[in-house]
Amino acid sequence: MAKVSQKQRQFLRREAQRAMNAIRLMMVTGCRKGEALTAKWTDFDLARHIWTKPSHHTKQKRTEHVPLSEQALSLLDGLPHEGEYLFTGRTGACLTDLKGPWAKVCEMAGLTDVRIHDLRHSFASHLVSSGVSLPIVGRLLGHYAKPSSWPWNALPRACLPSPSSFSNAGDGNRYPRCTQSSWIVGPIWPTCTCNLTTRMSTMNSPTIQKMMTTATDLPTQLNQLGLHATAQTLDDFLARATKSRWSPQLILEELVRGELRERSRRSLERRLRRARIGRFRPLADFDWNWPRKIDRATIERALTLDFIPEARNFILLGSNGLGKTMIAQNIAYAAVQTGYTVLFRTASDILTDLHCDSPHILRRRLQRYARPDLLCIDELAYLSYDDDAADLLYELISRRYERRSIVITTNKAFKEWNTVFPNATSIATLLDRLTHHADITVLEGQSYRVRESEIEIAARRKKS
Repeated sequence: MAKVSQKQRQFLRREAQRAMNAIRLMMVTGCRKGEALTAKWTDFDLARHIWTKPSHHTKQKRTEHVPLSEQALSLLDGLPHEGEYLFTGRTGACLTDLKGPWAKVCEMAGLTDVRIHDLRHSFASHLVSSGVSLPIVGRLLGHYAKPSSWPWNALPRACLPSPSSFSNAGDGNRYPRCTQSSWIVGPIWPTCTCNLTTRMSTMNSPTIQKMMTTATDLPTQLNQLGLHATAQTLDDFLARATKSRWSPQLILEELVRGELRERSRRSLERRLRRARIGRFRPLADFDWNWPRKIDRATIERALTLDFIPEARNFILLGSNGLGKTMIAQNIAYAAVQTGYTVLFRTASDILTDLHCDSPHILRRRLQRYARPDLLCIDELAYLSYDDDAADLLYELISRRYERRSIVITTNKAFKEWNTVFPNATSIATLLDRLTHHADITVLEGQSYRVRESEIEIAARRKKS
């Protein structure tokens, strides 16, 4: 038997992971195998939670717009961008076959005579059991035939599990617990339940019987429709509507307004969490009179975020303790509130993350840093780096050059960067691209932290 090299093993593992992710996409969206394998990143509008399937990829030869659940968005968010397709094959085109990986899944789960297409049947059965009308289920799956002709219509609703009943699978592969039972998509099903119609004999335990109970109360149904804000405040909403004698139109307007407000809040929380800005003081606490030199007008203009649509950069240059990081954090926070995607990292963290032996991993990580609307690099040039650091930073800045904005804080003048990146030949080109479209503001003065420390020491002396 020919010996498999380490590089070949890594390639095979990556290819198997892509196949598993394609199967997971089918599980959480109910799409066909061909639709999953030929899906492109340009087909997805993650901001609006929509997957647009081109007509030449669908069975009915019609363009379809499919809403995406939180589980589907979470899966897509974790996928690497390796090309135009979600799941790239060996030649750079899309994956073409899932027979091998699917056979392995069935073998590990102890399933026989289960087709990968049965994932669609399980997905549709869950929607039917949740009370979704057959025409809506059909449109979500791309069916336009008469509802009575669909195979999963004949399955009794009482024998189908509730979506909220599934938690993490115990075979080592982590599946997130379904916390949003939306009618637009089912949960990430455990492998052993992917074909419900042929596995009914295994559903006799008390736990499974409990899972198969379908909730019919109004808050649960509202949650299944994705109306979480209304479900949480249903009693108060009904009381206000009754007391104020709202018209049917006003009831709908208030419901939609509340849901949009709640979804906007959740979107803001999600973007803040991913930005990792950390704790910071609001700019209202900033003492503009402390630095000897500061261009307040430039900083306040940067806080309006006018440089982001123009793909310009903003650079804060000054010694330690003058509030550069605080200003950068406030800019990042304002960008998140406005709706931009933001990443806030120290230069040391970024360069450590980019140091890797695999060109594939490096390319994927560079894409992750190149994707956000605003990248904030804090404490650049605070430390000395090895010879490769300047090249990695150059690669990152080149990918964002004239495409996305960067905010940088640094304590060294540009002419001193040769001491931070010794023996680097790309410094001149790096600075040229970084400063080409940039607003640069210089802060001069003594450290504000030193001043606060002196005030605290004096206060303690007075008490003693």
